[in-house]
Amino acid sequence: MKTWKIILCYPFILIMILLVLGNIFFPPDSKAWTQGLPFGEIHWNEDRLEFKPELPKNPKRYIEVPLPELAMAETLEDGTDLNRLAYAVALAETHDCKKGSGKVNNCFGIIRRGKFQKYDKPSDSYDDFKQIWKKYYQKYPNYYLAHKYTGGDSVEDWMVAVNQYYYE
Repeated sequence: MKTWKIILCYPFILIMILLVLGNIFFPPDSKAWTQGLPFGEIHWNEDRLEFKPELPKNPKRYIEVPLPELAMAETLEDGTDLNRLAYAVALAETHDCKKGSGKVNNCFGIIRRGKFQKYDKPSDSYDDFKQIWKKYYQKYPNYYLAHKYTGGDSVEDWMVAVNQYYYE
């Protein structure tokens, strides 16, 4: 019976002592209660503590990127908007011609004969991608098509990025 008293009483007594010491060293009206909380504030209201969360200024999770003006809408056999898919893949591959092979206007990392294809303008790259996708892939990318397109390089990351940009 004595062990039950120890198991049940001592933790309770320890918690009470810590609460009393906390109120002595950090009274409820002190600023120590609210410092260091980047996600909200704690306030002492009459007989209890209240937490007021601070909502982010911009609640959107992703950066909004405007869809470029492209030719009239093209759809694949499963209803996929090819222009939107092309833009999503361009963002996933080269951040829409801003990184990597995009520096030679190859927005999609298209490789022919072992070398990155060079284009005069990004719109030529878009046209080439759409022609390739219609001929060889023909629908919205699943894991198999993503593996085929990327050559097995970071397929999961590529799929996540394309899905994110396509459905924004």
